[in-house]
Order: sequence, then structure tokens, then C-alpha cells
Amino acid sequence: MALQALQGLCPSMHLACRLARPCFPPKSTLRSSFRSLKTGVKPKLCIAKASSDFGADLEKDINESTLAVDTMVQEISKTLFIDTATAYVVGETATAAAFQEAVATTVKTRLDTLNATFLPIINSYIESVEENGEEQRDLLGVLLAIKGQVLSQLAEQLPPEMRVIQKALEASSAEERMQLLRTETSSNSTPINPGSLAFTVARMIQDFEGADDEDAAEEIADRGLLARLCLLREELRQLADEADMTPWKKTGSSGDSSDVNVEVMVEGEDGYTSIEETSGDGDARTAAGAAAPTAGASPYTALRGVPAREVSFLKEIMGVASSEKRRSLLEAAFQGNPKPINGSGGNNKSETSSNYINVIRPGAFMDCIKALQSEMLGPQYGYGTETNQGTLVRLEEVWRESILVLEDIAGDANYMP
Repeated sequence: MALQALQGLCPSMHLACRLARPCFPPKSTLRSSFRSLKTGVKPKLCIAKASSDFGADLEKDINESTLAVDTMVQEISKTLFIDTATAYVVGETATAAAFQEAVATTVKTRLDTLNATFLPIINSYIESVEENGEEQRDLLGVLLAIKGQVLSQLAEQLPPEMRVIQKALEASSAEERMQLLRTETSSNSTPINPGSLAFTVARMIQDFEGADDEDAAEEIADRGLLARLCLLREELRQLADEADMTPWKKTGSSGDSSDVNVEVMVEGEDGYTSIEETSGDGDARTAAGAAAPTAGASPYTALRGVPAREVSFLKEIMGVASSEKRRSLLEAAFQGNPKPINGSGGNNKSETSSNYINVIRPGAFMDCIKALQSEMLGPQYGYGTETNQGTLVRLEEVWRESILVLEDIAGDANYMP
């Protein structure tokens, strides 16, 4: 639930303001408009595309969340109707504070029972109600107030790292986020460990997209939020670079690494240059490349293994000369519709070609870029010697293009450092 609690919110106070007008009688349509939630408004979240392994559980969670929204709206509707009627009879004013108290009380009694689909469901209801215009403005106000209270009460239960992440995701610009992160990680009173922040963000990314190839999520509930999380983690990596924390060394959680060579063909003016990435075997990652800090291992780029789909995709996209084409391919992949890469590297075709890939995880892909950069800048490749400059330049180009695509998906701007 904490994963979904970080979505932005601007709750409407329209209903509260209307109730605050003196001596208004209760509207006869007030309760009927709320009742329409159960029969006249359908959430737009589609469960038909859920994977066969998790479809039944997902449908159960969605049904529970739908019932929770309906029940809360009905309770608040009843309370508001009674309070407004009472205020009218005694000649008093129904206050906005009373409305907020009713919403807060209703949410508090059910907060611990809500599952991770609640916010996507209520967002779907809000979107549906907004399309109905003026006739359901009261219902829209209640739905927005419920969502606001859920997020507010969840925020109170969050650990310090999650509160910082929430503030960072709500920041209006990359500059504001970076300033917040610098302040929180260098505070003289209670500084937040950047490694702990990165680990938490990484776990959230994994919750969205899956920890390895086998459980990669084909359906992402909120790609905008996932993109913002990926951007936030890149900013944490930038902070680590600025602070020159631990050397970029790609190891497993135990400090060991086993070799798997991944050949990458990089297209340039002088043809193709072949390089090899050495990574641990297997498909599992640490928490999105951000394992808890350990001696000798970077908490930001350590990979416990190779994410096969993303490595294959990176291998092929590195061979595409056109920046415009690379961005188009990245956008399609990050939006959940990866396209085959044709002519990406001459004879550089393999069984893991993106022709066979139907899921590309943005977080895992960014991990691969940083892991390969780390490897190329390490002793095995001569600390970024001239022979590797072409590959490093192309990696940087792909990284920046990925950032631009993530910005578009996140609705963010001016990220580039």
C-alpha cells in the first residue's frame, strides 16, 4: 500500500465549501447521486489483461476495493445528509470542518483493510465521475476527499525514508527534488542515508515491475509514477557521484561475481565496435540495483545478476545509430509496447533478440546501463581508456535519451543535469 501512497493529489473542497453556506436545506439529490456510484459508474481499470497466474487474486482485490469505495461514500453521504438536515433545522451552518471530520473518521476505520488496488480503483472512479460533469460534482468532491485522507493517513505511518520520497515525488521540478534530497541527506540533525533512500526507491520500482525476468509485470498500474521513481533513483545516483561515495564496483551481495559475457555491437562512423559486458549469472537483481550498502559494493549500481530481457534490449539499441529512432524504441518499450529492432547490428542477432521480448522494465533497463558504465570504467576495461570511449559515449547517449523518455511519461521537465 505504501507503494501506491506516493501518487500526487490536489483534493477538491467544492463540496465542503457548498456545505459551509448558511442554512441550506439538504439536497434531495445528494444521496441519490452517491448511490449512482454503485450502479451508474464503472471503474475503467481493466482486469481482463491480468496475467493468468495472478488474475483471480487481482480481481478479488479489485472487488474488495470497489466495495470499500462504495461503502465509504455511502457512509459519508449518510453522515453529511444527517448533519446538513440537522443544521438546517436548528438554523446553524454545516461546516467544512464537519465534512473533513466525517471523511477522516470513515477512512481511519478502514485504512488497515485497504489493499494495493484501492488507489487505482478510486482514481478510475474519479476519472469516470469527472466525465459526467456537473451532475456528479458532489460525488467527485467526496471521492477526492477520500483519496486525500487515505494518502494523508498513510503518510503519517511512513518511515522517514518514505516521507522524503513522497516529498520528492511531489516536487514540481527536478531542481526542487535535488535540493530536497541534498538537504535531507546532509541534515545536521537527522540526516537520511542516501543508500537507504536508494534501497527504498529500488524496492518500490521492483514492486511495480517485478524483481526478475520470471515475474516481470506485463501490466503497470501507473507508468507515470514508475517513471518518476526511476528518475528519482537516477538523481540519487547523481548524488552518490557528487559525494564520491563507494567506488563503482559491480558485485553480488556477498562481494562475489561470476562471469557472463554479453557482446554489444556499437554502430558508429567507422562501423561496429565490439565490447563485452561481464556480469553475474542468473536473472535476479538486487533491489533494483540499490542493495543496502556493503563494503566494496556500490549501493546504486550493484547487480546480483543479469536481467536478460533488458540486457538483450540494451545490446540491440546500442547498435542503432539514429538518436531519434532510439528514443522512439525506448518510448515504445517503456510504455509497454516494445518494437522489434531491425538492422540493429549487422549480424548481431540472437535468440534473445527484442523480436521475442514483450516486456521491458524501465528500472531494470536503467540498471543495465549503469552496470555496464561501471564495468567499462573499472580496472577490467582500463578505467575508461580511449579504446572504450565510443562505447561509453553511446551508453551516455542512451542514458540521456532514456531520461527524456521517462520525463515525458512522468510529465516531468528539465531533469537533465
